[in-house]
Amino acid sequence: MGRIEKTVFISYRRTNYWTALAVYQDLTAHNFDVFMDIENIRSGDFEEIIFENIEARAHFLVILSPSALERCNEPKDLLRREIEKAFDVERNIVPLMMDCFDFGSPTIIQTLTGKLALLSQKNGLRIVPDFFHEAMDRLCNDYLNVAVKDINLRQLSTEFKDVTEVQRELADKADPVEKAQLAADKWFEQAIILMGNSSILKYENEKIIECFKRTIQLNPNHAPAYYGRGIVLGLNDDARGAIRDFSEAIRLDPNEVPPYNSRGASFRRIGDFDNAIKDYTKAIYLEPHDTTAYYRRGLACEMKGDLFRAIEDYQKYIDLGGGAEGDQVNIKKKAVELKTRLLRSDSR
Repeated sequence: MGRIEKTVFISYRRTNYWTALAVYQDLTAHNFDVFMDIENIRSGDFEEIIFENIEARAHFLVILSPSALERCNEPKDLLRREIEKAFDVERNIVPLMMDCFDFGSPTIIQTLTGKLALLSQKNGLRIVPDFFHEAMDRLCNDYLNVAVKDINLRQLSTEFKDVTEVQRELADKADPVEKAQLAADKWFEQAIILMGNSSILKYENEKIIECFKRTIQLNPNHAPAYYGRGIVLGLNDDARGAIRDFSEAIRLDPNEVPPYNSRGASFRRIGDFDNAIKDYTKAIYLEPHDTTAYYRRGLACEMKGDLFRAIEDYQKYIDLGGGAEGDQVNIKKKAVELKTRLLRSDSR
């Protein structure tokens, strides 16, 4: 016979923060010991803290949605590696599927490769905003109320206990998630599905923007919805509208890198190279190995006429292994051309 354990790890993508937080709040109300990375841990020990907490807990919940799996086909993607770790240490894995998630979707099938393909064989639970608490009752009474045996739970390292406690305190201080915020996540995911399934056609973009609009109406603090709408506006050549949405996403979540890169690109399109460079610099500060930011900052510097700094950024992009092999070759050629231009200007 095994034993009943009430320790849980919640794995989720930032786009589904409100749904994950609602799960956290319900489980803690039922006296479960839950770990949720509620605020980005920006230390060198980030992965060790995450993986130790997976090993320290018997149950592993993963929030599944179209947006959650967008980058899971990348080997270094953290969500993917969290799921792989849970399989490696044989935790009780329970997929929590948002209303619009479908294991049979061609896009999802392409993403769930390797160990992640095993997720579809797990006994998952669908969570719908209108019946959220009913789903949580089933989660507590059926999915987590199981005896586990032959499982070794790791004791957290002393150095990581404090960080884990800080995450718990932040989660406990969060306001209770409302039904409207869960419904907002549903509209957001619908927008993601439309973006993934459509070419960039005007009528489809209007549908996507409407989904993001409804997301924001239901949850004005939904930073990913502002970011997503900004992307669509940018694709439709509305750079200034995109900048407004990216700026709001940054205000709501100033530690996320993509909005800085995207706003920088929009600034560059309207010829505001100084603000573009500031945004790329902030992105690099937050993620020093972000090759996209180095390349784009180099491009903005080149367009501004600062060739020396452009060469430095292109070289950093090369050194960090940015892009595919063909991209590397092209950037090397560009850097050589800029050096030649500098030499010619110095010789005059």
